[in-house]
Amino acid sequence: MTQGMTEDRGFKELFVTYPRETLAVFVPELLAERGEPVQIIPLQQELAPPQLSEASSICDLALLCQWADGRSSIIVLVEHWSRAEEVDLERMLWYALSLRRRHRGADVVPVVLVTDPRARAVPEEWRMEVANREVMRFRVWMVRVGAEDIPRLRAMQNRVAAVLMGMALREVMDAVEAAVAVLAAMREAPGRLEDLVRFLPLVRKLVRMHAADEERFRRRLREERSMQTLLEEVWTQARQEGLKMGIEKGRAEGEAIGKKHGEALGKLAEIQRLVAKGRLSVDAARAEIEELLASGAVPEDLAREALAQLG
Repeated sequence: MTQGMTEDRGFKELFVTYPRETLAVFVPELLAERGEPVQIIPLQQELAPPQLSEASSICDLALLCQWADGRSSIIVLVEHWSRAEEVDLERMLWYALSLRRRHRGADVVPVVLVTDPRARAVPEEWRMEVANREVMRFRVWMVRVGAEDIPRLRAMQNRVAAVLMGMALREVMDAVEAAVAVLAAMREAPGRLEDLVRFLPLVRKLVRMHAADEERFRRRLREERSMQTLLEEVWTQARQEGLKMGIEKGRAEGEAIGKKHGEALGKLAEIQRLVAKGRLSVDAARAEIEELLASGAVPEDLAREALAQLG
């Protein structure tokens, strides 16, 4: 994940990495009613359009949740919008119905996450009326994070809540302090240590940190003892992972070189065997070896040695 990533991509990776935490933040009622699911499966996100002439659609995130008691599966569909006026509940309805049909009538919980900091009203339901009769009504779980949500999100002690808290903290403190607070909350929540670095670009974006804040942000991390420990641990892990990857890469490259070396020796030995049996002239053998050398099929040192043996 890079500095230039979008909120959509960052949220999608965060929710897929921490699916249980995503449910706890967005649909706690579901967990309270059903208990912990035994399996949460991210679903294919490309959905067929209603008309073949239309382009296919990609929903942000769909999590298929299954329980041990055999009760029907539930799909939690999360759609993110960074601009309130672009929220499209009709499209959300199409996603929900498509997922339900694809997955044998599984119930779908539609969640809309709006990260627009502007105080814009966003509808929570879509209705269709014909001849004064309500034909259809579609309601969503609407999630907008503000300063009033900070105590709840902080108390949850999970990585998704900590990252989302950044949007609320930016209302009560500056970007640098908000980012440091989010990292501290993530540090206290279960999860891989390196994910703090992985999702830092998303945190920066949510707290609206600018390039001019970077030096002060790094200084604040150095000032915070817990953050110093965090950074040391992260870099230690990164070095260890890099060393492990380097060893594995070296082993793989060594095996590849050894295999190529063996194949080259086999080809040269076959040419020499044919010469010894009189089935190939020396001149023809030289031409074969020169051709193998030119194509890179055999290393130069082996080819020169084989040519010297031909006399």
